[in-house]
Amino acid sequence: MARLDAEKADAKKRQIESGKQHGRGKVKEPVPYPIADTGQSRDKAGAAVGVSGKAIDMARLDAEKAETRRKRFRNQYRKRLWNWFHKRLTFRFARARATL
Repeated sequence: MARLDAEKADAKKRQIESGKQHGRGKVKEPVPYPIADTGQSRDKAGAAVGVSGKAIDMARLDAEKAETRRKRFRNQYRKRLWNWFHKRLTFRFARARATL
C-alpha cells in the first residue's frame, strides 16, 4: 500500500508540473517526444512488486474491507461487554434493594 501511495503522489506531482507548462490559457506546443512515464499508479506499483496492477487494486480493497470488519467487530464486542456489565450491575442493585 505504501508503494501505491508513493506512485499516486508522484502522479500528482507530474500533473501539477504539466499544469504549469500546459495549463489553461497557455499556448499548447506539440510534444516532440513521447512521455515514457505514463500509466496508472496501480500498474507501476504492481510492476515494482512483481504482480499485476489489478492484484494491487484487489489487495487494497481487501485491506480496506478487513479494516471495516475489524472496526465493526470491535464495536460489537464493546456493545456485548457493555450489555453484559450493565445486566450484572442492574441485577446486583435490584438484589441489594430487595434485601433492604
